[in-house]
Amino acid sequence: MIRKALYFCALALGLGIFHPLPAQAIPVTTTVTGSVDFADGSNPFGLATAEAVTAVAVYDDGGIPAAGAFNLPIDGDPTFSLTITLGSFVFTEIADTSFGSGFPRLVFDNGNLVGIDFEIDGFPLGGFADLILGAFGPQDSLWFLDEFVSGAPNNVLLEGSWDFANAVTEPNAITEVPEPDTWPLLAGGLVGLLALSRRRPKAIPSV
Repeated sequence: MIRKALYFCALALGLGIFHPLPAQAIPVTTTVTGSVDFADGSNPFGLATAEAVTAVAVYDDGGIPAAGAFNLPIDGDPTFSLTITLGSFVFTEIADTSFGSGFPRLVFDNGNLVGIDFEIDGFPLGGFADLILGAFGPQDSLWFLDEFVSGAPNNVLLEGSWDFANAVTEPNAITEVPEPDTWPLLAGGLVGLLALSRRRPKAIPSV
């Protein structure tokens, strides 16, 4: 009986019945670079025309359809993130004015990233008291506005564009971890069966 149990365990291992759990989702990191097309000298980021800006998004791309338009909310999963770097300033997803209501979000078309929908309304920065940062999508442009300057709304302080065509998407490194209960139980069972098989008394030959 013990030999049969040992044989079954060995067979199960050979057939791969006991195996590490497959990864449920593999998040990816997409890096998008952009360029400043126009920079007013008073913009608080200190950026000048032709300087680079960067957006980095971490998300799971498993549910993005290959055809049609699709919006992926960054606030829908705690493992998702969005970081936008303008000069020495860094903005994250929680800075979005509508964070928690489906924003910010990545905009896809036929499986390709075509926009970043991110906006912050009415915040102070530098010598400005009421600024608007956005919108990054669904177009490939970004805007940085001073809402009120000498009574004239929408005074553009910064204007630029994202290069989505050359965005780089790479899978994040995930270490596959074996199922926590299977291997210890299997190893313990094998050790126990081996110990029992060695301790079994030998049959006494009949006289």
